[in-house]
Amino acid sequence: MQSRFMSTEAFLRLEKEWQHLRRAAQKLEIEANRPNERNIEVMAGSELVDLLSGRIKSS
Repeated sequence: MQSRFMSTEAFLRLEKEWQHLRRAAQKLEIEANRPNERNIEVMAGSELVDLLSGRIKSS
């Protein structure tokens, strides 16, 4: 008769593989959401101008 439950060893292997896949998916999401260098330069330039003009106005 077949056991209704998997062995602890099989469960731990499955859990390890699941965690590996989960971390890989999270890493891909982070990389996909990270802006590229060009967007960073454009954002940094406009935000820097806003910050500097705001500081000058508030000074």
